[in-house]
Amino acid sequence: MITVNLSTHFRAYTDGNKTVKASGNSVGEILSDLNRNYDGIKFRIINEQDEVRHHIKIFKNSQQIENLNISVSDKDVIHIIGALSGG
Repeated sequence: MITVNLSTHFRAYTDGNKTVKASGNSVGEILSDLNRNYDGIKFRIINEQDEVRHHIKIFKNSQQIENLNISVSDKDVIHIIGALSGG
């Protein structure tokens, strides 16, 4: 299982949990597993073209990624961060 850290934006989907676990061999598979466990969360991260939304950043450990086919292992930590906005 991969550890996934989520910014505040996504915690409404995870019952307030900041850190969750997910299974998969790639970032895309991790997101699909998250969506199975937390319905609707993937759509907030990925658009209809299966691209990371512009205001979202995904990191594998400390490396920002945009390619959802990047492989992951149980030693990796995925961070999903949404940009803050307001006035």
